[in-house]
Amino acid sequence: MSFGKIAVDWEERINMDRMRRERIEKAKMACKKYGLEAALLLHNDNVRYVGGGDGVHMWHGVSGYRYALFIAGEGKTILYEAGMRKNYMEQALPWCKVEYAIPIMPYLAISTPEGVYERQLEKFANQIKASLKEHGLSGEVLGIDSNVPAVINALKRVGIETSLKCSKAMMEARKIKTRDEVECLRMAASIAEAIFSKIKEAIKPGTTEMELRAIATYTAYMAGADWASAPDINSGPHTSQGMAIQCSDRAIRPGDLIAVALCNISYNGYKTCYYRTFSCGRPTQAQKDAYQKALDLLYSAIKAIKPGATTKDIAERWPSAEEMGLAKRPNEDAAVLMQWGHGIGLALYETPVISRIWSLGFPDRLEPGMTLALETLWPTEERSYEYPYGQAVRIEEMLHVTETGVEVLSKWPVDEITVCEI
Repeated sequence: MSFGKIAVDWEERINMDRMRRERIEKAKMACKKYGLEAALLLHNDNVRYVGGGDGVHMWHGVSGYRYALFIAGEGKTILYEAGMRKNYMEQALPWCKVEYAIPIMPYLAISTPEGVYERQLEKFANQIKASLKEHGLSGEVLGIDSNVPAVINALKRVGIETSLKCSKAMMEARKIKTRDEVECLRMAASIAEAIFSKIKEAIKPGTTEMELRAIATYTAYMAGADWASAPDINSGPHTSQGMAIQCSDRAIRPGDLIAVALCNISYNGYKTCYYRTFSCGRPTQAQKDAYQKALDLLYSAIKAIKPGATTKDIAERWPSAEEMGLAKRPNEDAAVLMQWGHGIGLALYETPVISRIWSLGFPDRLEPGMTLALETLWPTEERSYEYPYGQAVRIEEMLHVTETGVEVLSKWPVDEITVCEI
């Protein structure tokens, strides 16, 4: 149950220390399963998962500015932080050992004099080798979470063989969420709902998609988000067959549908992926029919979710690309992103990713504690000069697989299009 967003001494809320300790324990178990004594983590989400704090947002992903070495047997994290942040992070993360990072940004290979990148990689590899030796590890096989050939080759040159099983290990550790992680996702969803409320107030003829994006971003931070990646707002013809573009200066007109995609709104690092469809004025019957189709597809898939079910059970509830009129012969790639699902957590996309393209032939099993986002789309087929491909509705729910079925984390009304009266 969601409470407030700040820590208090009079009510049990999200327990950050417990969440951090439980994540580290899960990472230890996953590394042990895959035979890894240590894991070199270059991806910021994995660094954060084992207690390495957050990087500035331009450093998310595999940036080369910061990285961590997770000593699995000890459950200890050595954070290598960018020089300008090192002293601060020593104070901020007392549970980590903090060292200076050796910057190994890939762009150094092409934007600096010849030899610079190679020298940085050499220093980096020797730094990791020394750290492993300090903890009594030979480094003969080191897990690494990112397939970066230049880094892998640099480590090999100093006698360290790497294993990409680390990527599987971290994916496995992260796929089952702790109770505090699920609560972070509930909190993120509540922030999205505050945004939807403001969006509903703002939609009227003449309002632009960019204005709605500005309102969404401002509301996210005012409601407690720690990051609000620019929301995707699409109106009228831009809704056709999904989000044609992220956002534009197009002015909304009566009769428009507005698809609001709140992806990457973050609370304590945990992301939303949460869509709703609005209408400027009362929707037409064709718009209502399209919405009902998308809703039926979404909730048919949600009903398939339970422990022991598979991603195939979900994907089978969705129409083929051929049935959607997108391919003359079976070709599911033609319908990519239209009926779609994915895990969600510290990353927008975590395991499993669900699509008819692969889930029918390569199913993943669902387990209690997984958190998912499922999204569906259906076109209205109302074509005109202004809407050459019609419009489309888009809906998405955030979900938690429980011991007995599924909990819907997203609470904005979904039974019908959200109408913005004129």
